[in-house]
Amino acid sequence: MVETGHTEEGLEQADRALALAREIGDAWTVAEILNDAALGNDRTNPKRGLQLLQESLALRRSLGDHVNVADSLNNLGYVQAVIGEYDVAEPLLEEGLQIARQTGDLRHIALIIGNLGNVSLFRGEGEVAKGRYQESLRVSRRIGDTRVPLEALRGVAAIAASDGDIDTAAALSAAVDALLISFGGTRSSAEVVMEKRFFEPLRRSVGEAKWNQLSSRGTGLTFEQTLAWALGEESPRRTVTDQPAPLPSSA
Repeated sequence: MVETGHTEEGLEQADRALALAREIGDAWTVAEILNDAALGNDRTNPKRGLQLLQESLALRRSLGDHVNVADSLNNLGYVQAVIGEYDVAEPLLEEGLQIARQTGDLRHIALIIGNLGNVSLFRGEGEVAKGRYQESLRVSRRIGDTRVPLEALRGVAAIAASDGDIDTAAALSAAVDALLISFGGTRSSAEVVMEKRFFEPLRRSVGEAKWNQLSSRGTGLTFEQTLAWALGEESPRRTVTDQPAPLPSSA
């Protein structure tokens, strides 16, 4: 996951603010605007997004802004992973994680470990990915963050899909969708990749009706229930429709 950037409608306004910040020589603000503008381009024009992120990172390094250097490294690594450049993404994320640990920035620690989970997932390293996602989820739980964990929760569902665990994949992904809606969010770029690579093929294989039936198990879960499920602490309770049919009476 990356921190939220500008919407498409806000990019023009960001360009004007960037020009002003450059004119007055405010390097910190220039770096901030470049970073946010890049995240507005991460889906529509990832190449441009990478260029903006690289410029932002260079400025933040020159300013000695360690917390935001970690942020830029995370965002660069995230976009590289989404476009399939895993060998480029991983060292960027590892460097960002090292800085975040040094500064004690738990939110970025959770964010970056989750993005390292994406790298492992997309490489086909399911067990490594699961360990990273669960570590990220535990850190997020510790600080009470409910937004950063959503992509890691989706990642755990994607691992289930990759393993052919249709019940978990459908229900856990549906739980994340319901949480996203309740938080007013949308799927991230990495989640779009997960959908295409892991969930869509599985949905086609079982059929839409069966997938929707399995998904219904996850739609009523709370955030804490979903988190506990992804961490392997508990499974969702069976619904009435999941219960086995009663045995016929012997009368």
